[in-house]
Amino acid sequence: MNRTFTITLFSFFIALVSILKTAFAQNPNMVNGIVHDEQNEPLAFASVSLFSATNNQFIKGGMTEENGSFKLEGISAGHYQIKITMIGYLPYEKQIHLVQENLDLHTIILAPDATALGEVTVTAKKDVIERKMDRLIMNVNDNAAFAGKTSFDLFRMAPGVFVNNGSISINGVAGTRIMVNGKPLNLSGDELKEYLQNLKADEVASLEVMAHPPAEYDAEGAGGIINIVLKKNAQEGMNGYVSADYIQGLGKYPAYRPSAKLNYKKDKLGMSLGYTYSRAKDFQDLEQERGYPNDGEYFSTNSSVSRARGHNIRFSSTYEISDKQYLGIDYNGQFGKYSGLNHSLANIFYPDASDNVRSVGTFPNQSSLSHSNVGINYSLTTDTLGSKLTILSDYTYRDRVANSGSISENFDAAGNLLSDTSFNFFFPSISKIFTVGANYNKKFNSTLELTFGGKMTATDIGTKNSYDIFLDDETLYGANAFDYNYREHIAAGFINLNGRFLQTDFKVGLRGENSNIDGALLGDQQDTTIKRNYFNLFPTVFLQRHLDTAENHTLNLSYNKRITRPSYSQLNPFEYYIDNYSMEVGNPLLNPQFTNAYEIGYLYKKRYYVSFGYNRTKDVINQVIESDSTQSLARILRKNTGLEQVYTITLSAPVSIAKWWSTSNTLLLNHTKSQAPEFDLSQSSFLFQSSHEISLPYSFSMNLNAFYAPRILQGNILIRDLASVDIGIQRKILQNKWLVKAAVSDVFFTHKIKASSYFNGSELRLKQTDQTRLLTLSLTYNFDVGKAFSLKELEKSNTEEKSRL
Repeated sequence: MNRTFTITLFSFFIALVSILKTAFAQNPNMVNGIVHDEQNEPLAFASVSLFSATNNQFIKGGMTEENGSFKLEGISAGHYQIKITMIGYLPYEKQIHLVQENLDLHTIILAPDATALGEVTVTAKKDVIERKMDRLIMNVNDNAAFAGKTSFDLFRMAPGVFVNNGSISINGVAGTRIMVNGKPLNLSGDELKEYLQNLKADEVASLEVMAHPPAEYDAEGAGGIINIVLKKNAQEGMNGYVSADYIQGLGKYPAYRPSAKLNYKKDKLGMSLGYTYSRAKDFQDLEQERGYPNDGEYFSTNSSVSRARGHNIRFSSTYEISDKQYLGIDYNGQFGKYSGLNHSLANIFYPDASDNVRSVGTFPNQSSLSHSNVGINYSLTTDTLGSKLTILSDYTYRDRVANSGSISENFDAAGNLLSDTSFNFFFPSISKIFTVGANYNKKFNSTLELTFGGKMTATDIGTKNSYDIFLDDETLYGANAFDYNYREHIAAGFINLNGRFLQTDFKVGLRGENSNIDGALLGDQQDTTIKRNYFNLFPTVFLQRHLDTAENHTLNLSYNKRITRPSYSQLNPFEYYIDNYSMEVGNPLLNPQFTNAYEIGYLYKKRYYVSFGYNRTKDVINQVIESDSTQSLARILRKNTGLEQVYTITLSAPVSIAKWWSTSNTLLLNHTKSQAPEFDLSQSSFLFQSSHEISLPYSFSMNLNAFYAPRILQGNILIRDLASVDIGIQRKILQNKWLVKAAVSDVFFTHKIKASSYFNGSELRLKQTDQTRLLTLSLTYNFDVGKAFSLKELEKSNTEEKSRL
C-alpha cells in the first residue's frame, strides 16, 4: 500500500471521528441485568433474547457473562418481551416497557427444571469455536484430551494454527506471536516452547487467534497473534488448586509436572501466586540423505536424548485505588537447566567403494536460563460510559549461558582413522528490554469508540562467543572469540476507531513505527557494524455487516499490513554443529519482512463460516537448508528468501451428532508459492482439524482431537503426511473437589515428519521422529475459602519484544 493511500486513509479516520460523534450523540437504550440460580450463584452462558411485544419478532440476543450479567444495547423505545433460557432451568419471560433511558432488570432468579434431571447432568457451555470481527476464539475449558498437556499443545488444535518444531503459523503464514492475558512473551524458539510447556492447559480458558490483529497491537508478526486467556477466578475468598501430572512416553521416557496456585483478596488488595515445576526427558531420531561432492551420496542417522528441568513462578497484585482506578504489579520468572546428547553416524558412499568415508560423532549441549519480567499497570476509568486510560511499563532481564560441543572421528573404507575433531562452543548472552506505553480508549456511546496511544521500546543484548579447541598436544582456550552487541529502539503510535456506519460495523486503524538499530560484531577474525533506521505505517481495516435482523447472515472483510523483525537469537552469528556435516548458524544481516493480508468471510447463524484469504510477503524470513552436491557441509539458517504468496479457503462447521456428542471441524485449503534465487516452489494442500466433546454416563466426559495435512510448504522445505489423534477422559469426584484425567496423545504414532529441502537444484531428504505418543495421568484438587472476589487481569507493554527473544 503506497504512502499516498495511507495518508488519505489516516485523514479519513480523523474525519470519521467528528462525523460519527455527531451521528451518535444520542445514546441508544440498553437493557441489562444479572441472572442467578436459587442459591444466588451467578449463571454463566444463559441465553437472553428480546422480542417485539406486538408481533413476537426477534430483536436482539446475547449470553450472560461468567458473573451472570448481560447487556442488550442499541434498543429503540417500545414494548418488548424478554426471555431467558438455560438447560436445566425453567425459562423466564417478562413484558417490559423501554423509554428514552436504560432499563436495569436487576437480579433475575431462574428456577430449576425438575423434569430435566436425569442420570447425565448437562451443563451449558460456550461453543468450542466463536468468531468475532477481528479474531477467532477457541474455548478449551474442561477438555479431557488436554489432560497433563501444556498451553503449547493446545495450539495444534486451534483452527488454522499449525505447529512444527516450535514454529507456529496461522492459515499457512509463519511468524505468529504469543501473548498471555494480553501480556507479552519476550521469548522465541526453544525458550518460548519451554515457557509454554510450563503453562498447563488446565489453567487456560480459551485461545484468541488473530490472523489479522488490529492497530492497537504491535505490527510485529506476519503470522498474527495467539492470545492465551487464563481462567478467571470464579470462586470467592481464598481459592486455588494443587495439581500433579505424570506423563509416560509410550516405549520411552517419563516426565512429571506438579503445580499449585493461590488467589487471595481482602478489601482493595488482591494477590495471585502460581508455581509450576517440570522435569522431562525426550528423544528425537533423525535421518538425512542428500548428494555430496564428487558424485558421493550422504546418509546419516542421529539419535538424541534431551533433559529439561524448569521452574515457573507467576505473581500478580492489584490495589483498587477507587472504583474507577487501580494499580497493578506482576512478576513472571522462568528458571531452567537443559541438556542434550546427540549420537551421529554418517556414511558417504562413492562410485568407487574404496573412497567411502564413515563418521562417528557425539555432540553434547547444555544451557541454563534465568528469565524475569516485572510489569506495572495503571488503569483509570474516566467517565460513566467506560472510557479508560491505561499506562503500561515492563522490564525484562534474561541471562542465558549455553555451550555445544563436538567429538567426532572420520574413518576410511578400511576402518583407518582419517581425522578427529574435538571442541566446545560457548555463547552466553544477557538481554535487557524496557518498554513503556500509554493508550486512551474514548467511548462516545455503546457503538462508537476511539483509541489512540504510543509506546517506546529500548533493547540491549550482548553475546560473547568463543571456542575451546582440543588438539593432540595442546588446548586452545577462547579461540576465534567474537562479541555481538545489539541495540534497538522502537517508537510507535497508533489510532483506532470502531463503531457502526450505514448498518455496517467497522474497526479501522493506523499504526506508525520507527526502528533504530545498531549492531556490532567484534572479534578476532571479523569486525562489522550494522546500522539501520526505518519508519513504516501499518493500516488495518475490519468491516462486518449483518444481512438480516436476526444476524443469521454476516459478511466480514479485513485488511492489514504487518512486519516481522528477525528474532534476537537469529541475528547472533553463532555456529552450532548438529553433526560433522550439518550445522546451524545465525545471520546478523537479516532484514525484516513485510506482509499484506486480505480476507473476506461469510458467517451463517454465528456458527458456520467460509472465507477466502490472500497473504503476500516480501523479503520472507525462512529457515533454509543450504546444501548442494558441491558442498560437504549443510548449513541451516534464516534468510530473506524472496517472495511468498499464500491463498486460503477456510471452511468451519460445528456439528451436533447427538445430544451428548458435539464436534467442531475446520478445513483449510491452501496454495503456497515460495520464490527465491535458490528455489521456486509451489504447492497446494489442506489442513483438516476436528474436535469432539462427548458426555458419558456417571459424570464422565471424553474429548477427541485430530488433524491431518498431506503436504505443508514452508520456505524451501516440503513436509508430507502429518497427522495426530489425541483422546482423553475425565471425571470429577468427592464433591467435585477432585478432578481425575487420563489421556493419550498421538494415539497411532503418526506425528512423524517426512520432509524434503530444495536448494540450488539439489534435494535433502529427512525423517524425524519425536516422543509424541504419551500417556498422561492428571490429578487436581481445587479449594476455596471465604468471601467472593475476583482479580484484575493485568496487561503488558512488551508483547512484541518478548516474542523476539
